[in-house]
Amino acid sequence: GNDDPYLVIHPTSRWLFKTPKPAFWIEVIDLLREQTHFRICLTGVGAGLEGEFIEAIKKACPDLIVYTDLSIKELVNLIAGAYAFLGVDTFSSHLAWTLGKAGSVLFGPSDDIAWGPPDNSSLKVYASQHHLCRPCNLDGCGGSKRSDCLDSLNPVDVIDELLQRL
Repeated sequence: GNDDPYLVIHPTSRWLFKTPKPAFWIEVIDLLREQTHFRICLTGVGAGLEGEFIEAIKKACPDLIVYTDLSIKELVNLIAGAYAFLGVDTFSSHLAWTLGKAGSVLFGPSDDIAWGPPDNSSLKVYASQHHLCRPCNLDGCGGSKRSDCLDSLNPVDVIDELLQRL
């Protein structure tokens, strides 16, 4: 019901090389629905490539609660009220860390030591341990605008680690 705790998922960044593909997020949402009682709120930008990304997720998960184009105040309030946060290296993740939210932030080519939450934070970095090239700080592998270190993440592993933290 509406009293159930909710989890905020912010799957996109202005730079799509900083996020796994929509299929990853759809599987993540399905796993969370199977394994938890959380309501899931998706946040993001409603226009351009980010908007298309959000639409692809929404189409596969039609009953999802989606908030696009929130003001900073609205985003702060939504994240502040959340039980947990899951997202990518973006402004929303910085807000979640500042607000003391538990959860995970996915890092690919960006340097999580420089840009991620500190080690003592309840928001933890999740990154591929199999890509010794990361962090490369490149906009995708070989100029592709896609990052193998993110596209190869296993949704099951991400959710298992997230749920262990909560």
